[in-house]
Amino acid sequence: MTIRHHKILIGSLIFLDQLFKFIAQRNLTFYTEVSILPGVSFIKVHNFGAAYGILQNFQGFLIGISFTVLLMGWIYRHQLVKNRIGYIGLSIIASGAVGNLIDRIVRGYVVDFIDIHIIPVFNLADLFINLGILCLVIDTLKASKKNDLPAQPPQ
Repeated sequence: MTIRHHKILIGSLIFLDQLFKFIAQRNLTFYTEVSILPGVSFIKVHNFGAAYGILQNFQGFLIGISFTVLLMGWIYRHQLVKNRIGYIGLSIIASGAVGNLIDRIVRGYVVDFIDIHIIPVFNLADLFINLGILCLVIDTLKASKKNDLPAQPPQ
């Protein structure tokens, strides 16, 4: 994937995250569950903290952390990843971080709406961050194999 492809991926995922948050804001009622499938529902929650509700009401700190993580990921991207899947993972993580950062800056909270009943309510940006981390784990495991060659960084 080229830099252009990564930019398209990041932009598309941010758009998708913001679109679904907009739809959730417009169509869901606070704490009123809408069942989608067994064990999966939509419910509108405003999260004033970070993952799993930690650091409630520390928006300035969380915004600063988000900018720092994005900057450090960009600066150290070639040291962090060894294979193409790692670069894709970083792009997916960046998408999620920016999606939630937009919420924090614009709204003062993050819109969460997906409830699978075994973890706290989350959103697509949270899902992207976790998926990106999975890609980085796979990247690390692949790189640890003896015959694995590092991928070229995107052009």
